[in-house]
Amino acid sequence: MRGLVEAILATAAVALFSYYVDGKGLAAVETLPSVIMLYVYNCFAVAVLCFLFLRLKDDTPLKTAARKNSLLADLRFLLAVPELWLTAIIILCGYQLFWATYSFSAFLQEKYTMTASAAAFLTVAKLWMRPIGGLGAGFLGDKIGRENVLAITMTLSILGLLALLLLPSTAGSFVLLFVVLLIGVMTYATRGLYWSILESRNIPTRVTGLAIGVISLIAYTPDIYLPKLNGYLADHYTGLAVYQMYFGFIAASGILGLVAIGFLKSRTKIRAAAQVPTTAAAE
Repeated sequence: MRGLVEAILATAAVALFSYYVDGKGLAAVETLPSVIMLYVYNCFAVAVLCFLFLRLKDDTPLKTAARKNSLLADLRFLLAVPELWLTAIIILCGYQLFWATYSFSAFLQEKYTMTASAAAFLTVAKLWMRPIGGLGAGFLGDKIGRENVLAITMTLSILGLLALLLLPSTAGSFVLLFVVLLIGVMTYATRGLYWSILESRNIPTRVTGLAIGVISLIAYTPDIYLPKLNGYLADHYTGLAVYQMYFGFIAASGILGLVAIGFLKSRTKIRAAAQVPTTAAAE
């Protein structure tokens, strides 16, 4: 639902932008405030709905049992679990591949000389790939294994990213649309699946919430350093060189994620093999 709302809003924003730029002949700078206000009005409407319809069912404070182990002890335990680190690396690399899509609009205008409206159309079309990627990845993950699906989606994301860099500047719109949509489907599939690999790992249920917090602290650091990296490259280089280095770094990080998936699968097989004799003896 979150992805659907995002896609609908982005489509409305692009339609509004195109109407003023292409239909009314206004400059992009003059049109941008209208697009921003569209999101402002949406946030205001959601706030009103939340105020009117969301109510706490019970105002009684929750009573929590005292925990046997301290927070520091649980942290020490989790940090010693290799699967936690491998999961964090996989999510970090998959999230970076998604981050690359934020730069597609400017890149398409820079290399392929697209208009702002055409580039925006392609990037909004990508947003509609979220339900396809998420549902498709979940279905395939149940059939052929989550790690296998993640390996496929991340590999195709990397190849799509490299294709955007290597395609000639005369590439047709349909080719670019195919590549952008491919990357969109694969990155959304990765995002829809990567948290599920935490299930059935060597992590007790009682510390699962803490494990998610630790992994998130590591895995979502691209929100901090990727904008700084992009800004640094833009300050020291010009033109396509900025995107070549930026996308190249993200693609290389994706390969690191594939290596982590391989290690995770290996450790899972070893742990499963070690449990078989114990189960057989018990029977």
